[in-house]
Amino acid sequence: MEQVRHLAERYREVVLSGINLGRWGREPGSTTRLADLIRRLLDETSIERLRLSSVEPMDFSDDLLGLMASSPRIAKHVHADVDPTGKIQRLLRLLTHRQMRELCQKLANGKDTIASSELADAFDRFAYGE
Repeated sequence: MEQVRHLAERYREVVLSGINLGRWGREPGSTTRLADLIRRLLDETSIERLRLSSVEPMDFSDDLLGLMASSPRIAKHVHADVDPTGKIQRLLRLLTHRQMRELCQKLANGKDTIASSELADAFDRFAYGE
């Protein structure tokens, strides 16, 4: 919290990034999740914008998606790694096609973003060669 407070004195935006960022707070015994941390950052700091980087698709909880949609201080940007070197194939083994389409629908949420069907179709092409 303190680091973001200090950054807010000089910068308008802070990017939360890290390996397994979406799994933040899931350590044994922890009850605080990433959405809870973001709420605290919004409530307790003056940072103008928070941006999330490299959250895996399966880690976008409804709580996190709702928070992202409702807060004007959270960047409306999702960095989704579509790497043809094999990462996408590993990802698709973790998510069913239906789960991926549902996530794309939630992320698009009728906003001016890459259309959810276009994103899902891109995954189809990588996964199934369609």
